[in-house]
Amino acid sequence: MLTNAEFVKVLQKAYSNKIYGMELTMLIAILNNCNDKGECRKSNQDFSKQLGASDRSISGWISELRKQGAIGICINSHSHVRIIYIKGIAVYHQPETIEDMSLGQRMFHEMFPNKRLDCEIPDDVDMLGLMAKIRESTWLRNSAENMTLKSFVKTCYKRIMNNEFSDDAMRRKFGYLGSRNYSDAEMNSLFQNVDEIEI
Repeated sequence: MLTNAEFVKVLQKAYSNKIYGMELTMLIAILNNCNDKGECRKSNQDFSKQLGASDRSISGWISELRKQGAIGICINSHSHVRIIYIKGIAVYHQPETIEDMSLGQRMFHEMFPNKRLDCEIPDDVDMLGLMAKIRESTWLRNSAENMTLKSFVKTCYKRIMNNEFSDDAMRRKFGYLGSRNYSDAEMNSLFQNVDEIEI
C-alpha cells in the first residue's frame, strides 16, 4: 500500500493534468491496489468487478491514464502478468532468482551475467533481434560497462536496432574500436539526447 504522502502526490499531479471523471476513479482504484513499490497487478476483470464497469470501459480508462502520463504498463510475458506502475513512485526491484526472471531477462542475463536487470522487458521489444545486434557489435559486448538492461531495451533500443552502435558506426564516431573502457563523458555523449521509451 502506498503512503498517504505518495497517494496525495499522485492525486495532485492528476488534478494538475486535468484528469477527472472516470479516469480519476480508475486512477484511485489503481492506487488502492498498489503495493508499496507503486505497482498494481490487478487485471481488467478485477477492476471491472470492483468498479461495476465493463472490461472495455476499464481498458479505455487505463489507456487514457497511460496517454496522460499518470501510469506506465509493463507486461511480464514469462509470468503472464501485466504490471501497472505509478509514474514517479514505482521503483523496479531486480529479480532475485532465475525463476523470477522473464524470458527476455534470462536471455540478457545469460549474455551479461554482471549487468543489472533494472526493468521489465517492454512488450514491443524484439529480444531475439536485440541480442543478435549485441552479438554483432564488439563495442556493445565489451565496452558498454555503464549500460544496464534498461539502457538496452528502453533508452537505446531503437538506436541499437538501427545499427547506430555497430562496429562501423563506432569506428566513424571515435576513429577506433576495441575493448577499451569508454569514459563517462563519452558514454554520456552517446546517450544524452535519447528519450526513455515507455510502453
